[in-house]
Amino acid sequence: MKKTLFLVFVLVLSLLCSCYSTREIVENPVVTDTEKTIGQKMDELGFPRATLRNMECYFDGPDWIDRFMELLQDAKDYVIITSFLVSECEANEQVYDLLCKKAEEGLNIYFVYDSAAAMDMTESRFHMKPVNRLAHSGVHVLEYNPFTFNRASKLAGMMIREHRKIYIIDGKTVAVGGMNLNYISNRSYLDDGQRDSMFCFESEEAAQILLQCFIDFWNTYSWEEVSLSDFPVAPSVQTEDGYEAWIINQEVDVEKSMVPVFGSMFYSAKKDILILPLLPMENKDIKQIISDAVERGVEVQMILPNDPRKDVYRAAHYSVSTLMDTGLSIYPEPNTPERKNLLHEKVFIIDGEYVLIGSTNFNLRSLVLSHEVGIMIHSPEFAAFMTEHYMSIKNGCELLTQEQAEQWHKFSWILNYLIHFVMG
Repeated sequence: MKKTLFLVFVLVLSLLCSCYSTREIVENPVVTDTEKTIGQKMDELGFPRATLRNMECYFDGPDWIDRFMELLQDAKDYVIITSFLVSECEANEQVYDLLCKKAEEGLNIYFVYDSAAAMDMTESRFHMKPVNRLAHSGVHVLEYNPFTFNRASKLAGMMIREHRKIYIIDGKTVAVGGMNLNYISNRSYLDDGQRDSMFCFESEEAAQILLQCFIDFWNTYSWEEVSLSDFPVAPSVQTEDGYEAWIINQEVDVEKSMVPVFGSMFYSAKKDILILPLLPMENKDIKQIISDAVERGVEVQMILPNDPRKDVYRAAHYSVSTLMDTGLSIYPEPNTPERKNLLHEKVFIIDGEYVLIGSTNFNLRSLVLSHEVGIMIHSPEFAAFMTEHYMSIKNGCELLTQEQAEQWHKFSWILNYLIHFVMG
């Protein structure tokens, strides 16, 4: 069995590597310029700007669900939801009830989810019902890239997943982050939910940018065609109080990639980079940007989640000994009751000035095999807030030693690593 899985992995990896590359992360002269700021690079790379107002941060599932229920209840024209893993359960049944009710009342609701939802590996698999009733109530539903027998010949294409978590309400309010619409995301981390984040803000500019991305995506994969005229957007609000930001939408082979964004962060950093990742399993290009930053005197540190899924835990922990060779400082979460639930956040804080939020994990799969969303925010105020949040998680974590890392580099864990290096 293990030999078969290994051969499948090699086949898939060879197919993917022939199509997708991360070389831009170390070869693009704009990306590798150590004198330019991240903001200058984002402009030169062509990522659109937006001003974000009234930023709200949610770090527990029920808090975000309560807020989204308010936004959904007050919505006047339309609501767009894109999520990776979705299922109805006791933790979010009220959301699905309200979605159906609002659709029946005439609110235009578009709901995109990935077919991998049926293969959920988390605790959610024990608390899931299908979301079929949404379509019966008038919600426009699109299941992305379903696993079907007649598509099995296109193995590489089936590896591409819809990993974004985006909410757009009435062309003004936007939310992005790591929370799915499933049990483990919507339960409190004080119970058996995961630790995660969602960021909600007002921005007509961001809404319009993401709306156009949604429209292009929807028209590519759905028989039902939509246009920008179906989604009115209010005029932009001019303010000096908002956060300066750039919107990154990654659709594999279509939109601008997260690859140069990651490179830009590491080559522009002067002081430090703080990382909250999931499954930090890197290829040689990603390792190079870390080691290049460390050689310039940048402190790069990462908190390693204590994943309750044994196979995923083994995969992530197997990889850290080679990551330490880059000079990366790794702080594993201790195996304590307070840390038993998965840390699922995806946040990068650079020099106490820039913050990258969104759905993107710090690994090869997110960079080349997933549709992702990211928002690069330039704000020392927001960076300070997120640094405090990062430090609250780091509290109680001790710096990983080479000896401990080598103990995790077990031969019996190689297969776990190989599978999750591609599968995520």
